[in-house]
Amino acid sequence: MAALDSDLLTQLTELRRQLRGLKGLTETRPGVFTYGGMPFLEFQKTPDSSVVAELRNANTGSAAVTRLVCGTALDARKVFDEARRRLARLTDD
Repeated sequence: MAALDSDLLTQLTELRRQLRGLKGLTETRPGVFTYGGMPFLEFQKTPDSSVVAELRNANTGSAAVTRLVCGTALDARKVFDEARRRLARLTDD
């Protein structure tokens, strides 16, 4: 998987704005988010040029990654909802 180019990042502008609004998330580089300094979410381009969001479990240090496609507005909503759900679990601990 590869990092996103500026055209693909532009397509994700609204989703990235929403993610930046979530408490505790920091966009350290365009399309790369951390929580408490730990990797949390990164957008990647697949070999077929689709975009996925890779979400990690920041509190466990786990290398396990969940990949969610970001092709439509509904996909973007699912990414946002999953990020919000994971953050809620982190702050409930």
